Amino acid sequence: MAWARDIATGEPIYILELDATRTGGDCACECPSCDLALVAVNAAKEKYRKRPHFRHPNGAEKSECMFLSARLAALHLLREQGVLMLPGRRIYGRVAGLSGFEHEAWVEMLPERVHVRDFDFHDKVAAILTLDDGRQLRIQLTGTGAISTSLDSDGLPIPTVILDLHDLTIASMSPDELRSRLTLVPENLCWVNHWKDPELKAQAQEDARRLAAELLDIAPEDESLLAGVDAKFRHETLLHFEVKRILAESKEIQVSALIAVVTNHVDGGTPMTEIWSRSSELIQIFDVQLEQRFGRVIPDVVAHVSDPYGAIMIEVTVTNQITDERLVRIREQNIPTIEINLSQSGGRISRADLKALVIHGINTKRWLHHPEIAIQEQILEAKVDAKITELMQGKAERIRVMAMPLQAVATEYLNAVHAFVKSYSDKGEFESINDAIDHRRKSVLSVSGNLAIHGYPGASDPLLIRAQRGIIPRLLSIHCGHSITNPQASILDVMNEIRCDNFTENYKNLTIYLIAENAYRTTNLADRPDWFTKWVNDIKQSIGAGEGFYLRDGKYDKLLALLFPEISPGLANGYGSVVRKNKPAVSKVRHTAPKSTYSHEVEFDAVLKDSRWLKVGDEFGKWFEIWSDRYGLNYELGPIAAFLQKNGFENAIAELHAWNAYVKQVRVSGRKLPSRSFTGPGYDHSSWKRPAVDTPKENQYALLKGRNGPR
Repeated sequence: MAWARDIATGEPIYILELDATRTGGDCACECPSCDLALVAVNAAKEKYRKRPHFRHPNGAEKSECMFLSARLAALHLLREQGVLMLPGRRIYGRVAGLSGFEHEAWVEMLPERVHVRDFDFHDKVAAILTLDDGRQLRIQLTGTGAISTSLDSDGLPIPTVILDLHDLTIASMSPDELRSRLTLVPENLCWVNHWKDPELKAQAQEDARRLAAELLDIAPEDESLLAGVDAKFRHETLLHFEVKRILAESKEIQVSALIAVVTNHVDGGTPMTEIWSRSSELIQIFDVQLEQRFGRVIPDVVAHVSDPYGAIMIEVTVTNQITDERLVRIREQNIPTIEINLSQSGGRISRADLKALVIHGINTKRWLHHPEIAIQEQILEAKVDAKITELMQGKAERIRVMAMPLQAVATEYLNAVHAFVKSYSDKGEFESINDAIDHRRKSVLSVSGNLAIHGYPGASDPLLIRAQRGIIPRLLSIHCGHSITNPQASILDVMNEIRCDNFTENYKNLTIYLIAENAYRTTNLADRPDWFTKWVNDIKQSIGAGEGFYLRDGKYDKLLALLFPEISPGLANGYGSVVRKNKPAVSKVRHTAPKSTYSHEVEFDAVLKDSRWLKVGDEFGKWFEIWSDRYGLNYELGPIAAFLQKNGFENAIAELHAWNAYVKQVRVSGRKLPSRSFTGPGYDHSSWKRPAVDTPKENQYALLKGRNGPR
């Protein structure tokens, strides 16, 4: 040991501080632990082989002496420095809540730097320090041995810190080594007790109590509120009081959405579902009461409302969930009842959070019962049953309709449309024209559904059935040969009325009427007036030029072909329809024919382009000659005539027969057929003259006048 205690002064003394008069057994030093007199070995020597130290008498027990010597050296350093950095002090308070949960709060003082004014070695392991401000502090040295306390003059414990030193080499260090290696900082010190411990403890307890109160987990100041309440229910009861207070102050509550769902199955298979709902809403309340009896139910909170039910019951659940038996009793009262479930928070919820949840929260609320749901379920049941009945009736009706011949359904529909159109001028058995129109329109819609069942939808389209201007009434008139609304009006009157109709959709459907007029024509084409011929030619020329003004969309073609079978071929070839227009152009397609017939392939897209110049009569013969010469067809024009017929030139085949008769006549006479070079449309075709209508077919084309090419 390099440190001992001076017997005379009781102060720590370092071995090299002894002079020549205090050596060996005359050093007058004792062990700070066992109080035995020590021997100063090699003290006051300038040269030595063994480092100077204090030695116990032979046989002395010195198990703790090195520890206490080290602490004595540390205290000596502390007294010499005169400054101590006291550690911070942390005290916690703990309050048990009504829920059984312990609420803790901590109060902490920061580390403090103090000046030591006086130093008193109180005993072997402690020293009493007097600070500049007069406070006393006891510093307790540990490493081994028990911690003791000291009392001041008033009998109160002196504030104490523990200095924990286990490094025994300190006992052999010189003062300079101690200064360089040992620093007394808060990490080395630990409080046993502090001057302000009572204040800190009281503050920590108050903070813990306030925390428990904020979480509604401590008995209220008014103890009567919980009088007679079992301890395990006190927390929930306190929450009920707080919910009542919140609702009484706010006078409103956001309630959950109401939803009613009814599902039945059709023949035990397909589900049929109806849903009713009412959105979440903020309702106004008044006269909030706690635990008022309603029949066999005592809800946690009751509030009155202005709706037909007059009241709303509120259940607040934390740990005790709503049982099935309690739910039955709630529903027996038939009063709107909503649950606020606080179980997810464990009941520990702040006042602010509870207020927000009770007034505006949705996720923790649900309706336990609401009379409106039962009412709406009855309504939904009726709707579902009606739907199922309608579905079953629809299936039966579908079976009945499918058993009907398709043509019978079509005839029934046409008769209904005819009657509907007639109702605008003939009320029949009805009291008024309007009653007749309404009834017969419904009949049309009904039988149009029958057509849809058979795969012909769209029969109820207003463009099809509207009086006079509808497509089907006009087709009926053309079929009958006179207007169905005015028997005095002939078919030409009907066509003229169609021609003068400037409705845009009418232009798109003109080809339908022309196809019908051609199919149901009973007189010779020559009997048609000039306006009719010009009108038809203008339409054909526009379509042949690729213009879309007269092109129909074709959506009615399938249905009209069923209703009017005679126009089916004309509709089927697609002439005047965008379906045809949108087909890719045919280019350089060679029709099936004897190989010797053609010198090269026919460009049918070019033929179609040329055909826009075609007119009735003479033009066919002129163009047949042009195409024969251009493509080296040797006057075998069957493929081109078939192509033209397919693209809307209905008389192409007939014209070809006349052309062939002409060719035959030329050959029989021994004359040579002309050869012409095509120079494009616009050249003079005046040399072609068509014979009169009554001329035999073989003479329908006159001989060419002049053989010098087109004029």
